[in-house]
Amino acid sequence: MAVYGYTRVSSVQQVENTSLSEQRRRIQAIADFHGWTIDDFFEDKGVSGGDSLHTRPMGQALLAKLKPGDTLIVAKLDRLFRSAEDAIVRTNKWAKTGIGLILGDVSTDPVTGEGVGRLFFTLLAAMAEFERHRINERAASGREAKKRVNGYLGGKVPFGYTVEGEGKYAKLVPDPATFPVRSAIVAMRLRGNSFGEIHKAIRERYPVDVSLSTVKRVGREAVPNLLPRSDDQDLPEPLT
Repeated sequence: MAVYGYTRVSSVQQVENTSLSEQRRRIQAIADFHGWTIDDFFEDKGVSGGDSLHTRPMGQALLAKLKPGDTLIVAKLDRLFRSAEDAIVRTNKWAKTGIGLILGDVSTDPVTGEGVGRLFFTLLAAMAEFERHRINERAASGREAKKRVNGYLGGKVPFGYTVEGEGKYAKLVPDPATFPVRSAIVAMRLRGNSFGEIHKAIRERYPVDVSLSTVKRVGREAVPNLLPRSDDQDLPEPLT
């Protein structure tokens, strides 16, 4: 019989904050309780919990190594499975093939066996999935709220703005050098000017090097429902 440990974190920050070592400590404690030696650890670093075990790099390696009679120890349910359904299907399969699974937040005994541990595991799997949905909903609400107050959500900074503050306090503020140019692009687009006309006018009026692709991006962001003109430079010439 071989005994394996599996750990996972979804971000580099968690790796640096020793989340992996804490998981290892809990797994080792369970193995010591049973008097077992852990044959190997499988660690997925920076892997989302939404990915199935068989799609994770070290998850694939683990599945290839597990054999009937082996035991897998994991510190927490949500380190291994992506949903309640995934957890129940996977553990049922392992139970039928004689693979033991111990989850540190459920029991020190295998949840693939019979009894209270098995029942508690099923309830905990459902609760974990429900909590994940709640976290996703709260995160989405937070992003929307931050967006409404011009909060910076990361990624490419829109032309005409700069970022002020850091982390969750970061927000977009008008850049004195380029925001007037952005406003002019939007105003001309609202008047129905083509991208080519706007680009030419901007280059003549402002001492800022603005590409045609930037003009198009700003125009489409600000006036997304405007029907394109036949002389917009990103459209092919009409057939004659």
